[in-house]
Amino acid sequence: LQPLIASLRRLESQFQENISVQKEFSNLSDDSKIYKLVGPVLLKQEKAEAESAVEGRLGWIEGEIKRVSSQIEDLQSKSEKKKMEVSETVLNAFKSTLSTNYRCSCKTKERERQMALENNTKEL
Repeated sequence: LQPLIASLRRLESQFQENISVQKEFSNLSDDSKIYKLVGPVLLKQEKAEAESAVEGRLGWIEGEIKRVSSQIEDLQSKSEKKKMEVSETVLNAFKSTLSTNYRCSCKTKERERQMALENNTKEL
């Protein structure tokens, strides 16, 4: 679960970063120079091409956020189901132990009564 949550946070961070880049594009004129960092090199890029790349990334990131969120929900659901199963098993074991102890206690008290009756009968 932790790796999925970390992945979701990273995707959300990337999403916000790309939203910021998209907003910056709206402040630029069409003839503004845009450069893309590819490894250690800055390459000139057309504004329309850069905007298209950012929109594409945003779409991909949104899809990944949905996918990872779904995985997290599924895992949490399975985990909750297992917790309930374990709780039921523990509760049933406790009830069984309690019932067994109660029956033993009742049998012991019954034997004590019978012995007392026998002792009283012998004394008479």
